[in-house]
Amino acid sequence: MLDGKRRFWVVPLLVMCAVPLPVFAYNTAGSMLHVDPAEFDHPNLVSVTWTTEISEYEHRLDPFRYRIEFDSVGFRGSAGVAYVCTMIQNVGHEFENDIVGSRDADPPSIVEFPALGIYFSSLRADWPEEKHGVQLLVNPSDPPRFGRVFEDVDSLGYIGRNIYTRNPLPDPPLTIVWTVNRVGVVQDPSGNLAKNAAGNWVPLQGTFVVWRFCARIGEADYTVADYYLPMEYAEYIFDCDPLVLHQEYFGSSEEILDAQKCSVRFSEMWASDGQTSYPLEEWMITWRIDDESGNLDNRFGWTSDVSGLISRVGHESDVSECKRDPGHTFSIKMTPPTAATFRVTSEGYVLSDGVLRASAFVSGFADVAEWVTVTAPVEPGDVVELNPDRPQVYQLSTNPCSSLVAGVVSTEPGVVLGEDGAYGQRALLALTGIVPVKVTNESGPIQPGDLLVSSSTPGHAMRRSGSNPCSCVLIGKALEPMTSRTGVILVLLTAH
Repeated sequence: MLDGKRRFWVVPLLVMCAVPLPVFAYNTAGSMLHVDPAEFDHPNLVSVTWTTEISEYEHRLDPFRYRIEFDSVGFRGSAGVAYVCTMIQNVGHEFENDIVGSRDADPPSIVEFPALGIYFSSLRADWPEEKHGVQLLVNPSDPPRFGRVFEDVDSLGYIGRNIYTRNPLPDPPLTIVWTVNRVGVVQDPSGNLAKNAAGNWVPLQGTFVVWRFCARIGEADYTVADYYLPMEYAEYIFDCDPLVLHQEYFGSSEEILDAQKCSVRFSEMWASDGQTSYPLEEWMITWRIDDESGNLDNRFGWTSDVSGLISRVGHESDVSECKRDPGHTFSIKMTPPTAATFRVTSEGYVLSDGVLRASAFVSGFADVAEWVTVTAPVEPGDVVELNPDRPQVYQLSTNPCSSLVAGVVSTEPGVVLGEDGAYGQRALLALTGIVPVKVTNESGPIQPGDLLVSSSTPGHAMRRSGSNPCSCVLIGKALEPMTSRTGVILVLLTAH
């Protein structure tokens, strides 16, 4: 008799993505790994991270067969569970961003090609369209050209919220670090987050937890997307099933699993409740694809080393060295995080892994700034505003007296919050202090003490005059005069 937590493993793929099992049951091989719930059970988890080291992932033609690491992050709420897939595959995709598309259309609106790629997917047949959505956070034009598509996956008739890389990733060896964090709870979120099969935007309704999916690909960091999942299914990361590792390899009944050889090592797997990080060390094979055409090729499976799990396919040695049948367990050890240290680099950088406490902090510059994402390159002194179509993304201000104004791009901040390089175009947004600001005399010459608002000149501020309504969002107070048509002056940023 399975206990309540183990029952979630009975039909894992059906629960995971609400996909009928026959989709996975012809000419495919693969085994699924879950964390052993007898060894791992921690409530209120809010983040999970893991590392994949791709040493081999072939995608050559003649013949071509899919290779997919069909991995998923598990969530749980009062009404049940949900999974968002985070996958590595040997096929790339080309499509127009934000379409409702299908690989099976004639002609296909999603074109596939052999390449190393990754993608994310929320796919549930039993959820109405207004019950889950996704917001792409990266610039879709920047490599590797992440794109959002609302896909009729395998022509099943319901729409997945998918994010794909559209440029090929670098060939192996390649390391990808995946991180999923809970970033907030929203009611009836605004913005374009979901489409129905007819191609119409569908507003989300209800209470949603926002889960942020990030990936470090090689040396580049990307904060890829926010998935909006219903709280009743995704209030927290699943306490005993935070990460699922699953293989899906095509060509087993043809006995051509060696057509594309792959090897991926999973390590540094941790889940956290925000206070403590827990290692994912005890694993069990819970399911093997039962190929209705016959499991004729055993060149696939799982093996392990001291600190990692290795997914393999296509090698003759896989038959004897790999495990693939339900019930087999693996025990590995994660490396504990290093103790907090304080050090000074040869370049003069002072680094601390712990909390820095001091009676005073002296900076050579006069503002506090935070790294933010912008839709296009900006310059120090530019006035920026919120992008109404992309939450938490900023753009150059373009309208006079804009209510969307957020602040000014910092020139030389004294204190910087956050980190650069998270994804796409980045800029330092000054939060408080004294900063240089681009200004124009559009509403008259500027004198010290004048209050400033956005102007019709992109990225520039102007004096707030009597004709400007009091509802204008204030940028700050001028500390210097400016009588020419445009210029740069020092401004004391003020509360909006």
